[in-house]
Amino acid sequence: MVKRFDKSIFCLLVVFLLISQQVEARMPSANRECSICHIMWLNEFKRDDITTLVPYDPKPVVETGKQDVSSTKRMCFTCHDGFINDSRFMWKRDTHMHPVGKKPSNDINIPIIEGKQIFPLNEDGKVYCGTCHSAHGVDWAQDKSAVFMRMKNVNSSMCVACHKAKTRGPKSGNHPINVDLAEQPTQLFRAGSRFGTDGRVVCESCHMPHGAAAEKILVMSNKESNLCRSCHDDKKSINQTKHNMALTVPDAVNINGKTASETGPCSVCHIPHNAKGAALWAREPFESKDPAAAPCIVCHNDKGLAKKKTINDHSHPTQVAIEELGITVKNQQWQSKYVEKSGKKQKTLPLYNASGQRVKHGGNVSCGTCHDPHVWSAIPYIPPETSQITKQEGDGQNSFLRIAQGKNSNLCMNCHVDKKSLFLSKHNRDLGKKKKDQDSNVKDVGDIKDSKYANYEMDDIDDIDVKNGNDGNDGNDGVCSECHFAHNGKGPYMQAKAGGEGKGAIEKICTVCHKQDGAAGKKLTGQHSHPVGMSLDKLGVKTKLPLFTKDGKRHPQGNVDCATCHNVHQWDPANRFSRSGAKVKVEGDFTNSFLRIRNTEKSNLCTDCHTKKKTIFKTEHDLNLTAPKSKNIDGQNLQRSGVCGACHSVHNAKTTVALWARKPFAAKNIKDALCLGCHNVSGLAKEKVPPVYTHPEHVLAWSDRLRQFIGSKILPDIPVFSDQGYSEPMGKIVCASCHDPHRWSARHDSSPGKNTEGSVLNSFLRNSSSENIVCADCHGRGALFRYKYFHSKKSRRMYPLSE
Repeated sequence: MVKRFDKSIFCLLVVFLLISQQVEARMPSANRECSICHIMWLNEFKRDDITTLVPYDPKPVVETGKQDVSSTKRMCFTCHDGFINDSRFMWKRDTHMHPVGKKPSNDINIPIIEGKQIFPLNEDGKVYCGTCHSAHGVDWAQDKSAVFMRMKNVNSSMCVACHKAKTRGPKSGNHPINVDLAEQPTQLFRAGSRFGTDGRVVCESCHMPHGAAAEKILVMSNKESNLCRSCHDDKKSINQTKHNMALTVPDAVNINGKTASETGPCSVCHIPHNAKGAALWAREPFESKDPAAAPCIVCHNDKGLAKKKTINDHSHPTQVAIEELGITVKNQQWQSKYVEKSGKKQKTLPLYNASGQRVKHGGNVSCGTCHDPHVWSAIPYIPPETSQITKQEGDGQNSFLRIAQGKNSNLCMNCHVDKKSLFLSKHNRDLGKKKKDQDSNVKDVGDIKDSKYANYEMDDIDDIDVKNGNDGNDGNDGVCSECHFAHNGKGPYMQAKAGGEGKGAIEKICTVCHKQDGAAGKKLTGQHSHPVGMSLDKLGVKTKLPLFTKDGKRHPQGNVDCATCHNVHQWDPANRFSRSGAKVKVEGDFTNSFLRIRNTEKSNLCTDCHTKKKTIFKTEHDLNLTAPKSKNIDGQNLQRSGVCGACHSVHNAKTTVALWARKPFAAKNIKDALCLGCHNVSGLAKEKVPPVYTHPEHVLAWSDRLRQFIGSKILPDIPVFSDQGYSEPMGKIVCASCHDPHRWSARHDSSPGKNTEGSVLNSFLRNSSSENIVCADCHGRGALFRYKYFHSKKSRRMYPLSE
């Protein structure tokens, strides 16, 4: 038994020795994997009893620091020479790779964690290959980034870690990153470009740290802006326009001192990093109230590269919220509150925030809303020869417009939807013109039949015969251009023509056409018309109608002007789609005529300002009650003129005083003449003719304002007038001194509603009491009787003036 045990022990020892020898043969060093590169770590090199065949120098000298020894081509190519892995292409272009041997600039921010730099520098504080690379790897399990890096480089995260200044987006003058790209360009992939998660743009979409094709370690050359156009292919048509600076101003340089011939047309205006403003601007910034417009004005000013194409103060406003036009933006779609009857959508145009950045929701109108600086024409066209490009002169269908105007001003109408009703009015210059040919006939203004404008639609209005206009306009500038220029207008509201006269800024626009030799010479306002350029303070009222400053701007404290009562774009104020104005010879009335409010029945337009005159309704001076078939001097019945229009005419009145719309009576004082126009033996009020109606002409009386100024009593309202009908501090007593024709009773605002016999308490008298009345100043105790029986011959004889 003992012998057997000894044999077993012996066998186990033999097996153990054999295994130990095999292990020793397989692992000559405990650090064999490391010693593939670090040969001095082999145990054999630690032996003192042997000498190496070749002496080993453990301290090679490299000019940029001893750490660089591990970054030399000689070191890297010991493996990356094709025997294990061929990476020689990365060093093929030595001049186009991430710089090494240089100290980081102040713009570089090397992150520090636990007091240590993630990306080490060499002894001289310079970048070397080991700054980004580590032969030991960081995470062998991950597969979305190269292994031998100091950190994972997913979505260019390692680039971003140091180059933070380049990652803050357009607000900091840098190309955006981590944004979706609709389609990844094939030519970029072939050049070695990389994209991030979900195809997003990252640093490596444009840059390659090794083996780049061009300077700035770009994946491909950007000469002729080829790199930019790889993604921004829709901008390439700029080459055939005057915005190609290589053709128009070849010597112009950007802020980096580069010309378009050196770097391509894009770089004259845009650079990807360290830009000077919105849109990655590559020129010196221009001071402007609208940051979004500044890139345009930097050239389009009287000292800029485009000094022949400037704008003045009377140009389309910018920095105006689109909501002011009744347009809301939802899901990047425009919707106007004025769009009715049609399912057609407005085209969504660019809008900008207060910083000049393009926004998806809300936003303000700016130059880029109407203009696309990269596309000459929104309609396909054949560009001219290169030599002719600098001579391009635009019109409404090109000129870098995002929507071609065409004959129907499609660009204007895309925003100003409420102005489309103009096509159904006499303010449409093309109304009634003969058809040029079958193609130019627009049977439906909502569907332009002319092939040139097939993609540019109107809505809601149809059956109008429209033809290209003349008058210095071939029709391509659109109907709106007849009155408005988007740039360099002649006055407020981008006035297209100068030469109008009047007190109000808007009146001067209207009278350009509404004058003797004007386009609307048959529609003049006459010598006696409603005053403009005056404040409503005298009336002591507030109106919902627009008021205007002297320079034509709307302001709640402004003055009355033509546009206070008139909306020049809409014939019928109550119906945008009314067809009643779509005839050249149509005559308007108080229900239409471009009025802002229909003026029938209660004369709502007049009483909106003249609120105190509403007391005339249902009195005997309301001709609906007493003379419903009567007509004013223009032949208008009450249905066409309204209650106010029966006696007053806003335009072409017979008198300036009261704008009288009836034939005045022959009287010396105009105020008496107006009243006696009806109150005479053959007038409408022939049953109400006073036997005596005049006060002695040689007597001048003080007005209550003057008498109250001298005394201290509260006096009744007894105005006195000049012969011309104007209220004066000292003047004559006439009909209107005692009577207010708009108010039946001085005590009450209510009206009798029927033909009524009056008394001394009503009868359109201004005052219900004769206390302190002006009559007593001359007539003493007889004043009461004279006031009560003013129209009686008997009372005048009984109480002569001598008393």
